[in-house]
Amino acid sequence: MACSISTSTCSLEFEECPHMKGMKLILALPNNMTFTQVFERYHATHIKVPEFRVRGKQSGSKDGNCFDITPGLTIGEIISAFDIRCFEFKCLPSEHDEIRQMITEAASTATKSASNAFQILMAGDKGYPNKKTTSSGMKAGVNKKDEMFNMLVDDFVQRKLSFAKSTANSEGSYFIQVLCNALWYLTNQHSVIDEASRRKKNVQPVPVVFSKYKGFNDLKRKKLKSQPLKFSDLKMHAEAIYSLMLKPVVNSSPEWKTESDNFKQLANCMLCYRQYSEEQQRATTSYHALTHPVRTI
Repeated sequence: MACSISTSTCSLEFEECPHMKGMKLILALPNNMTFTQVFERYHATHIKVPEFRVRGKQSGSKDGNCFDITPGLTIGEIISAFDIRCFEFKCLPSEHDEIRQMITEAASTATKSASNAFQILMAGDKGYPNKKTTSSGMKAGVNKKDEMFNMLVDDFVQRKLSFAKSTANSEGSYFIQVLCNALWYLTNQHSVIDEASRRKKNVQPVPVVFSKYKGFNDLKRKKLKSQPLKFSDLKMHAEAIYSLMLKPVVNSSPEWKTESDNFKQLANCMLCYRQYSEEQQRATTSYHALTHPVRTI
């Protein structure tokens, strides 16, 4: 015969955060449920946030009478010891959430101040960066990275992501080169990231629109070993892409606004995988530090 699990009626309040609107609930929860499990159940389910704060207070009490609660404790432990049934949860955004919010606010300010002058500039002739015809160290033709750059130019033409003609070979070339650098860094790691995204909900796959840029760097031919992605490099490329979103051209046409979402997803993908890799490294380090085996037979 199955054992019944005791429950307690609680008041839950989730503060508004970048992932969800504020929410208030009154419901019965199992007494053996931890506050971490409560947060993961009712916070936006498609995003896993590594840190949060939970506070408890007596019904009707003011903020001054709130107490911080260790997330690993259970509902039943707090109710039985302190008769507290009102709990407030606050999501503590990850680093890439803060960067994204900063970029969004800065982009909004920059767009308002630059829109008039830029619209006048864009009202004239439009153009695209020139393709590369030579590469350093090549007697003829271009290397694979510059071939990727030229493919991106073709994509920009096809998707009508134009620049002011006077800046196409300066600002336009820089914009595409930043994307090219990031895609080149990921070119041999698409399957690794995509596999991690299938196993962990807080990892985002490489956006499908960039799947054609997979496998450009032929390491076997160069007799080189594939190297794991570095935390610092992932962050550097992601922030470089975010900085592109500050440019007024991103808001110059409906086509640009649509494609800018793909660029942001690429940056988010890199930051999410960086965060996942750091968590994996911390877990491995803690396992190695144990004085007893992780598993026993």
